[in-house]
Order: sequence, then C-alpha cells, then structure tokens
Amino acid sequence: MQVRARPPFAVELTAAYNPIAGPASADFGLPLMTNPDPRPVKRTPSESWDSWRQGDPAPRPTSTGLSWFRCYRDSAAVFVITCGAGGTLGFADWTEVAAESAQGQFGDESAFNAILADERRLWYRIEWSAAVSAPDFHLTDNEFGGQYWDTPNDRYGWGWGGGGNPPAKVIDNYFMHPRNSSKASHGRSSRCQIHINNPVGSVRWVQRLETAPANW
Repeated sequence: MQVRARPPFAVELTAAYNPIAGPASADFGLPLMTNPDPRPVKRTPSESWDSWRQGDPAPRPTSTGLSWFRCYRDSAAVFVITCGAGGTLGFADWTEVAAESAQGQFGDESAFNAILADERRLWYRIEWSAAVSAPDFHLTDNEFGGQYWDTPNDRYGWGWGGGGNPPAKVIDNYFMHPRNSSKASHGRSSRCQIHINNPVGSVRWVQRLETAPANW
C-alpha cells in the first residue's frame, strides 16, 4: 500500500483558486470561478497528456514496507480481506514468493521469515451487495423542520393559528452545486452529489476471523 510519487490525473492541493478578500470585494459572495478549479499538477507545455494521465508509479521511499492488503473472492459476493502491517508485501509464505519469482525483493528465505515474524495480519470476511442509494438521495432540500425562517421575526416557530410565513425548508427544491459554492443560504441544506457515498454498492456485513482461513 505504498504511496505513488504522483497519482494519475493529479491535481494541485490549493484550497481556494478564486479567493474573495472580504465584503469590500466587488465579487463578494459571487462564485465566479474566473480561475480554473482545480488545476493539474503537470500543466506546462513541455509535459504531455499521457504523462499526467499515467502519473508516476514509483513508490515514495518513506511509504514502502509499512502495510498491504489482499482480496480473495470466496464466492459470488463473499470476499476474504487480509490486512497486513509489515514488509512481506502480502506474500503468505516463501512458497508464494518463489512462485512469483520475487526472491529478489527479500534476499533469501530466512530474511523473509524474519520480516514475517515481525508482521501483524488480520483477516475479515465480507459480503458485497449491489444495493446503492437512490440517485437523488441527499440532492433535495426537503427537511420539514420549522426552526429556520425567511424573516427574522418568524425564526422561532411557525404561527399555526395564523400569521407568519411558511418555513424556508417546507418546499422540495432540487439543486446541484459544488461544495465550495456560496449559493446556499444560511440555515439551508448544502447538499450535492458528493454526499452519495456508495456508488458501487455496499458491504452487507463484516466478520472478523480469529485465524487465517484456508484460502486468502
């Protein structure tokens, strides 16, 4: 699980490409996005699209030999996940190392076994499910709470006996906007498609195994 020197399609870590200085600014509260957001790390004319797309797969030296995981498909939807903290690179034993012609990674069997003895491994069985959230889940401003109001005088409750304005959240209102947009007003939902956290399915259950299973 080492870290790449540069991942594919890497973008800069700049937090605000279009900062607004304050209320005195002419564009205060207007997300004009005059500067591209985000920006690629490699964007000079001398660097190619392929280089940016592929990234740099070389591992960062400070991230190697620390942890790994491997996944074994036990049945149609059940998997065994093995997590390791150590430098064996996920090889179960020296037989696996030899089968993959990876002896050069460790030197010899005794060196590998020394690394293995200092490693910690955990095994889990999980079941995957195709169930996902509805496409419009968390894309609506549809809470019916009456704690927020369009006018300050009505802020603490709706006058059910008459008078007062309806709560600001009473109407279903579909909208999409970036998380950094200033479009949402105070007290309203600021929801967008980023809140959908299971676009490729869900894990139905997780079982911690006390010992290594027969196959992993």
